[in-house]
Formats: sequence, structure tokens, C-alpha cells
Amino acid sequence: DTTLTFANKAYADYIGLPVKKIIGKKFIDFIAKSERETVLNNIKVVSTSGKASVYEDETILKNGETKWYQWINYPIFSPKEEIVEFQSVGRDITELKKIELALEESEEKFRYLAENAPALIWTIGEDRIITFTNKNWYEFTGKRDIKHFFPDLAEIFHPEDAAKATKLIRESFDNRKPLEMDI
Repeated sequence: DTTLTFANKAYADYIGLPVKKIIGKKFIDFIAKSERETVLNNIKVVSTSGKASVYEDETILKNGETKWYQWINYPIFSPKEEIVEFQSVGRDITELKKIELALEESEEKFRYLAENAPALIWTIGEDRIITFTNKNWYEFTGKRDIKHFFPDLAEIFHPEDAAKATKLIRESFDNRKPLEMDI
């Protein structure tokens, strides 16, 4: 029924009330109405599976600050293997979410610049497989399948340029240097 039987100071601070004022209260009442269904569904998953479950939620604190928390809900079993209560452990992941958002924005900027640059742009992973190509690559090579292995790149160049291009690419890759070539 979501009644709190224990709370630590960190949770009380999160709620904004002293511990003694939240014990016996229903924790669902402290959850934003927009998040209640998600929380209750998570508890249902734990109840039916008998296994811990993890979810994240965005919370607007009483001071107006937005925070992100990750919650792990654990079922607590009786000696008869029946779930008698849940233990929830939350941690502030706000900084992690800020980093994830900054990374997403950075990736969007990279993709925009790469797609609109007047050059062939591609990236090669440690396994020497091409992992990204821009639209100019497609227009130049006519190849939509980017899963090319590094040595197979010679086939995209004119036969007179293939050896030189492959050598430049290999040197750039092996020496971890940017590649620029005019062929």
C-alpha cells in the first residue's frame, strides 16, 4: 500500500520533511502525479517477478530545482518466500544526466557538421571497421554499406589512386594522426 516503515535522513531531505513526519505516510503521496504511474508499474514488476527493478525519474524539488534520481526497488521476502515489503534505494544521477545530455548535443552537432561538410568524412574503429560515413561518402563511393574492413577500402578508389590512398589511410590509422589527402 506504499506506506513507509523506514526512511533515512537522505530520503527525508529529498522529501523535504523530517524522518519522523514521513514514517507511516504513503510514499506515493510524495511522488509527482505525473510520475506515479511509472513508480506503481515498477512496483508491480517487482511484485510479479520477485526481482529487483531499476528506473529513473526526473524530480522537481520544492525549491524549483530539477534533479534526476535512479531508484532500485528490492523485494523483501518472509520466511515463506512471500514478498512482505520493498526496499527502495535512490541515488542522485543529475550530474550523469547533464553529461549524457551534453554528449547527445555534441553528437548532434558532429553529425550536422559531418553531413554538411564539403568533404568525405568517415571514422574507423579500433577493429579497423568503418563505423560512420557522411552523405558525401555515399555520393562519392555509391556504397551505402559502411561495414567495410579497412583493407577493403582500396575498392572505392580509382585503380591508379588505390595504393596511394590505402597507404595514407593505413599510416594515418597506425600513427593516430588526422587524415587529409588529395587524390
